[in-house]
Amino acid sequence: MDAGQYWHERTPRMVAARKLRTLLRAGRPTLLHTPRWSQSARWLEDVALDLQLGSPTVQSEVVPLAPMQGRSAVQAWAWVMQRMSGFCGLPDDRRLAQAVNREGFRTLMGELLERSATGPERCAMLLGLESVHLDVLRDLLEVYREHTLAFGEGVRLNFLVTGAVEAPHLGFETTNRLSLPDFSTTEAIESLVEQVGPQPIPRLRQLAVLTGGIPALLDRIGSLGPAAIDDAGGARDAIWRFLGPLGAEIRSVFQIAWAEPALSRRLEVLAKEGAQPEMLEVDARLLRTGLVRLVRRGSRPRIEIRAPVFADLVLGNG
Repeated sequence: MDAGQYWHERTPRMVAARKLRTLLRAGRPTLLHTPRWSQSARWLEDVALDLQLGSPTVQSEVVPLAPMQGRSAVQAWAWVMQRMSGFCGLPDDRRLAQAVNREGFRTLMGELLERSATGPERCAMLLGLESVHLDVLRDLLEVYREHTLAFGEGVRLNFLVTGAVEAPHLGFETTNRLSLPDFSTTEAIESLVEQVGPQPIPRLRQLAVLTGGIPALLDRIGSLGPAAIDDAGGARDAIWRFLGPLGAEIRSVFQIAWAEPALSRRLEVLAKEGAQPEMLEVDARLLRTGLVRLVRRGSRPRIEIRAPVFADLVLGNG
């Protein structure tokens, strides 16, 4: 392995991908926290491809849950049954229509998992748990837990559940938990260069730092070409001009959080004083917004504003 490749393998998102591949190849069910604006779908597609090409081979598919946004539990039970039946390569079964309540869903999903034990190694990557009725995911994972207890080493189907919210009460005792990190400064520079070609490194580094390495922000600005890189890397207000609809979305999320006194006080402290020791209740709510991130350096987790340009919103009150 040459020095360049060795560096690339040690970057935060590559390390996270390697950990995830290891867990999924071992058949370990996993919950992955994918913060807002982390471009998780593209990252997961790369992981799925690696699983299908590497050894042992795991047939993997990213299953977006966005179509279930706003749907009832009844609709979600039926949809999950249909998607999982197709994913496992099972023939159409009219009994899937019986998945109109919890009992019907759990019975049919248990049968589906039992039938999957004769197939190849598979992993269903469920993308966006925040889009689906939480009871449906609880039911799915509870049936899966019972399946793993019954079949042991014979289990051939695994689940990865991802989402922009951490779900501490979802899963069971053997569920693994990971988080998808933002780009490091070096990764962010590499990402920008892939989009616009070689540019002055100090300007790229400045832009990487100001955006906190958040992939969606970098993708948006990089898509506008070298001139945008040059302007955004030199002026914070230019970043907001270039973000367009994404910037409007971020401001909207901020305004909702700022309207709650406990969250606004916490954001103000973080913006003015930097990273702080974690405060579980208030910080859990802030983490769901995507405006802050958890830093696990040292013995105690700390919370910080996710990007300097987000701190600008706090100090200017949006």
